[in-house]
Amino acid sequence: MAIAHSLYKAGASVILNGRGEERLIQAVNKFNGSDRVFTVAANVGTREGCELINKKFPDIDILINNAGIFSPKPIFEIRDEEWLNYFNINVLSGIRLARSYIPLMIEKKWGRVVFISSESALQIPAEMPH
Repeated sequence: MAIAHSLYKAGASVILNGRGEERLIQAVNKFNGSDRVFTVAANVGTREGCELINKKFPDIDILINNAGIFSPKPIFEIRDEEWLNYFNINVLSGIRLARSYIPLMIEKKWGRVVFISSESALQIPAEMPH
């Protein structure tokens, strides 16, 4: 949310994504006006969710990939379905969105794609191997 606020204060229009409308409405209310704040409820952990975002907002200048989930659990207790869910949200969401937006950014000769991760990529907690 801090990134969205900073971009908004700098004059940018921002698009907030979340899985549910209720939390998106709460997020929009934290801005001093909603004339440049847009929302899209979609699950970025799915191909369909990423396609919905791109369909609703086909032309953006800056993409911030910040979706990430975890749950503290020993490695041998993480089922295949959980691994796939982590991978879909933590990795493929950003790849899918970048893949859909970068071609137009290249065509326009301007754009930015930012991937945000946690410090766990370098200092991996034993209970979070994913």
